[in-house]
Amino acid sequence: REMVGIFDLSRQVLNLPLALLGITISQVLLQNLAEKKNQSQPVISQMKGILIFLFLFIAIEIFVIQLFGPGLFGWAFGDPWRTSGEVSKLLVINFSLNFLMSSVTAVFTAFRRIKLYSIWQVSYFIAITSLVFLSEPTLNAFLRTYVIIDSVMLILGILLAIKVIASYEKQRRPEN
Repeated sequence: REMVGIFDLSRQVLNLPLALLGITISQVLLQNLAEKKNQSQPVISQMKGILIFLFLFIAIEIFVIQLFGPGLFGWAFGDPWRTSGEVSKLLVINFSLNFLMSSVTAVFTAFRRIKLYSIWQVSYFIAITSLVFLSEPTLNAFLRTYVIIDSVMLILGILLAIKVIASYEKQRRPEN
């Protein structure tokens, strides 16, 4: 039970603010991308700017948690919760990637690539579900495996969103 509490505190501290911000960015991006698509306007420079901003944002979060995570958790929640800071050092990368993915999911909707996004979602679910086949791992081994699987799938999702944008740009201005 103690480890579940440690994991849950890490998850809430890392994910909740990022999830709210990611949803907000996604909603604004959806509206903007849909308008530009309807007018056959380019989106590549806007998306580059957004992705650079998001990468910088998550790089700062990763940097802070990697250097100061246990101390920050100990300071904010009490010394016994420093372990959550250690767990957060493992989880911060995939929660950051999750934030990035949730921010760019609007790409799939705006460019009507819901089927592609659905295939990714099912693949993601299967990949995460495969964790049940681990034979009684330690918490550290489980978290490392979870972070690897989750991160690979999220990177794949982000790359698919970038491919959708590139495909739109290529279709928008055909080569002569």
